[in-house]
Amino acid sequence: VAVETYYLDKARKQSVVADTTRACLRAAREVKGSLLVFLPGESEIRRVASELQAADLPTVDVRPLYGAMALEDQDLAIKPSPIGRRKIVLATTIAETSLTIDGIEAVVDCGFKRSPRFDPASGMTALETIRVSAASAEQRKGRAGRLGPGRCYRLWPEEDMRALASHDEPEIRTAELSSLALELAAWGVGARDGLPFIELPPAGAFAQAQELLRELNAVDAANRITAHGKQMARLPLHPRLAHMVIAAKELGAGQRAAEIAALISERDGLPRDAPLDVEQRLLHLRGGARDRIKQTAKQISGLAHLVEDTSDVGAGVLVGFAYPDRIAQKRGGHGRFRMASGAGAEVAAHDALAKQDFIAIALLDGSSAHGRVQLAAELSEAEIEKHFAELISQKAEVFWDAKAQVVSAAQIKKLGALVLSEKPLLDAAPDEVSAAMLQGVLQMGLGALPWNET
Repeated sequence: VAVETYYLDKARKQSVVADTTRACLRAAREVKGSLLVFLPGESEIRRVASELQAADLPTVDVRPLYGAMALEDQDLAIKPSPIGRRKIVLATTIAETSLTIDGIEAVVDCGFKRSPRFDPASGMTALETIRVSAASAEQRKGRAGRLGPGRCYRLWPEEDMRALASHDEPEIRTAELSSLALELAAWGVGARDGLPFIELPPAGAFAQAQELLRELNAVDAANRITAHGKQMARLPLHPRLAHMVIAAKELGAGQRAAEIAALISERDGLPRDAPLDVEQRLLHLRGGARDRIKQTAKQISGLAHLVEDTSDVGAGVLVGFAYPDRIAQKRGGHGRFRMASGAGAEVAAHDALAKQDFIAIALLDGSSAHGRVQLAAELSEAEIEKHFAELISQKAEVFWDAKAQVVSAAQIKKLGALVLSEKPLLDAAPDEVSAAMLQGVLQMGLGALPWNET
């Protein structure tokens, strides 16, 4: 069925929310049926919904549609409108293909979507807003032509079509794979090629995912799922957060962990000046964001069979359970930290967390070598010693101290890349002292030796 396409003039482009609202108001005037609007994520959906509701369109219902909504709310967007009314469905990519939404006569396409992107260097993942492909844009356009002739309003100039990728890149190439690896382990599949994938998971990303699962005690050395991993697999959470909830449950702090897991999962609706501290952020929340977190925490509590908390274990410990690689130690300047992974992190100098000796980082902008901390909690050295003892190593190290130009020997206690303590070692092995001295001679040159005539 024919679908007429309208493109936004380049001179009129403002922001995704402003452009989409303007296009919706135009389409509502020009067509008699309902509209399907494609937006990147929940944040944009909520903001456009607010703008449209303020416009007070007669006989029009604004219906959000995204995966995290309750089923009864999704049904309101999918089912036919009552006689005499129509709807504007504000949706993510969930509405691109399989869902059939009754009464759609026009599509408004903002041209963007959220896609998971994995950074192998940092081991982190984030939902990134990217342009849709040409194939995806055509798929969206086709939703306007299922009942008869329709219209598609594209919020970009027609000449920009040439810049779009022809097809979407498969998610398996770009996403962080620990959830997939845990699900496979639950099925008894520990090898990357253990199932006939259309495209095998990337070897590096899959190995990194399994390494994380071993660190979280979800799988053993042979990548077989553990009893702890089976509990994690039952929760609809990222393995990091599932591990945190179960570990906290054993300490009598499961309810608190469920709330922190909900907070970490809730990426939208927070004011820019919100505090970085987990505890303060939970107190800071208001309105819809607070309601969503409470509802999500309640769902997690039910699925994990959590009872009322009996422990006041610190939020930093709970965050550290989820992100042991992001336990961080102050170094150098104010607000600068080194994580157990070895990477750097920075806390805004004005935030109270910048003064702490140790923190556990939950959300991090990993776009640089020194990621900006977005959410964290304070952590003490005593808590690290108590709750993360299995991650702490002690080793005698004999090395050349180039600054002092002497051989140094110390008993060093470390958590990953973090040095927790360093004590002088008085009985270093002679061969290790000799090896360190040779390194010093190599650095300083033979002239540094006490030569005499003989």
